[in-house]
Amino acid sequence: MRQRPAAHSPAFDQRRSSQDSGRLPPEAWQLFVFPHAGGSAAQYRRWAKWLPPGVDVLPLELPGHGARLREDPASGWEALIDDVVAQLRARRRPERRYLLAGHSLGALLAYESARVLERTDSPAELLIVSGRNGPSAGISHRPIHQLPDEHFLTALRRLGGTPDRMVAQQDLVRLFLPAMRAGLRLAETYRRSPGPPLAVPVTVFGGRQDRLTEESGLIAWSRETTGVFDLTLCPGGHFFTDDTTFTSAFRLRLARHAAELSNASASGPCAIYSSPVEFTTS
Repeated sequence: MRQRPAAHSPAFDQRRSSQDSGRLPPEAWQLFVFPHAGGSAAQYRRWAKWLPPGVDVLPLELPGHGARLREDPASGWEALIDDVVAQLRARRRPERRYLLAGHSLGALLAYESARVLERTDSPAELLIVSGRNGPSAGISHRPIHQLPDEHFLTALRRLGGTPDRMVAQQDLVRLFLPAMRAGLRLAETYRRSPGPPLAVPVTVFGGRQDRLTEESGLIAWSRETTGVFDLTLCPGGHFFTDDTTFTSAFRLRLARHAAELSNASASGPCAIYSSPVEFTTS
């Protein structure tokens, strides 16, 4: 079934599948993961627990975060992109295919890194982003990065921009406050620089109740690729990525990509918004 979604149409139907389709070849991919503002590489290493064998999960560490907590957070986009691209190149194995994934601020970092790598290196096979409107769409909330600490934290909690596991740990939240504020400043002041769309396929995940994104903003990612585009909406707020619905959908997207590479077919878990203006119900 193919149809054009009306501007007022509800988010795309999410249907669960009891098992993954398709298999990944051994040693299939390196998956470089770009964390959210305030997030650490250690948080994303947990992805290895639910991803299939053959996916080597390689989270990058942002300055001022995690193992680099003693460093100052990055103050500008150019320096931060240079930093994460250098990390990626140092860990990249040329004989392996690689994918990029990022959540929230990490989505923009993954995208900007993909732009650099497509110009200067072998491009990624797939860009997977979540929890962020497209680069040309802007933000869906009033900027909060300049608010005083208490108001900043209150606004962040109201928007759902703090993982549930951190909300009750105020000392921990305050420890990461400089990194979160710096990351929010970068995310809220981001402007897409001129340049062509990527040739890399783009997969987008969004949370139905995420106050930091909106459906039209997520669809705007379709303008950033000349390749395949798809969008999956999952239940949950900004950190819907902690839910098993997301992990199942993510695994199935990788299986579908593996099947596409082998000219086979793999069924998806839900309705897929396909580039540029249609969605297909599988």
